[in-house]
Amino acid sequence: MIQGDHLLTEAARLVLETGPIALDLRDAWTAHKRDYPHNYSRADGNAIFERANAALLQRFRATSVATTVSFKVAKGKISFRKLVDGFIPTACAILILTLMARRKREGLAIEVGAIQGSRADGWFVRMPILKTGQGTAVLPCPELVIKAVELLERWSEPARTKVDQRLFQVPGFTDHKEAREFRIGIHLGDFARAVGVPALEDGSFFDFAPHQFRRFWVVLFVWRYDGDLGAASWFLHHFNIDHTRRYANDAELGRMIHVESRHFTVTKVRAVAQGDSKSAGLLGRKLDKRIQRHMDEMRKRVRVVGEQELTRECERLVDQLKLELRASPWGLCGCRATEPARRRAKCLQDTWNGGALALDGRPDPSGSSESTCATCIHNMVDQLRHSHWHKELAKEDAYLSRDDISIILRRVHEDRRNVLAALIASFPSAEK
Repeated sequence: MIQGDHLLTEAARLVLETGPIALDLRDAWTAHKRDYPHNYSRADGNAIFERANAALLQRFRATSVATTVSFKVAKGKISFRKLVDGFIPTACAILILTLMARRKREGLAIEVGAIQGSRADGWFVRMPILKTGQGTAVLPCPELVIKAVELLERWSEPARTKVDQRLFQVPGFTDHKEAREFRIGIHLGDFARAVGVPALEDGSFFDFAPHQFRRFWVVLFVWRYDGDLGAASWFLHHFNIDHTRRYANDAELGRMIHVESRHFTVTKVRAVAQGDSKSAGLLGRKLDKRIQRHMDEMRKRVRVVGEQELTRECERLVDQLKLELRASPWGLCGCRATEPARRRAKCLQDTWNGGALALDGRPDPSGSSESTCATCIHNMVDQLRHSHWHKELAKEDAYLSRDDISIILRRVHEDRRNVLAALIASFPSAEK
């Protein structure tokens, strides 16, 4: 996920640091053109501009992106026009599409007046919702999105009309052409290279596309921050949580997900090693014992176990076990993409609803359920997911309390309830 992290970081830096100063320069240059309409392109006209805006130019050159910007045509440099007309809206679009998890058409259709709320009460932004619902929605957002929207309002102000209040309209300040709609695909690759997004492990360059940022948010939410898929599904306005699961295991972002998944697995193992978490499920109990044994051996070798030593040991253990955990709303699956492991996966054995394989050859959570995973050798339930099992058990109890259930359905739900209750009984005593 290094590439995505780097792109987001540089987009934020441009919005917060370089963008406002660049727009100050743009406005000053526009005023210069108005005051010196006949000679602004001549050397003496440029000299007047530079003398009048020396302090502003000095502030601009102190920003990180300024080293790649040239006010004249120069090989290996980006023009100031490219920075203003291309990179500023690109950086804003990256932040809005990623942090708001919106489709390209939704994010680029944002209009003036979309911001609501305050720092004290929380920020919200009104955005159009397409495909799964027609209309608009007011969604919570981080302050960084607010900064991006505010910068866009200033950037597009010369281009907007009373009829068209969309923010992604290119003013075209260096000529007399009419405003045009911003096209992120033209600038996204150039922006990624200009800000130095690192290459992948095989030396290739990750080819970013606007539709990936929505999925990138899901990957971050699920794999890095261990977010709930139900919450993610609501924020994405998905009708079906299975669709959200496919986003979280997107093949197009597969190389990024693999790196983030390993980090996610190491974090889980580290929490167990530190004693911050205990696990249930067959894999969870087995893994807890293995980690405890590994830590006892480590303490014999090292008198004081520091943070770095602990992380390295957890990484070594994850690699040794070839462990890669995959999240679902009810647990973590440690099944490998090997035939022996798949044969032992409950969700892939002959059942009424069959099984499902993800593109990497591992079980897809959309083909399973709580009751299926409960008795699976690959299942691990961490403390964050205990509440999910209690809620499912409560649902079963409420359903079984009804009098209008057929005998067959009652037996099915009683069996499911017993499976859920058995797993909950294996939770650490404080969590039961």
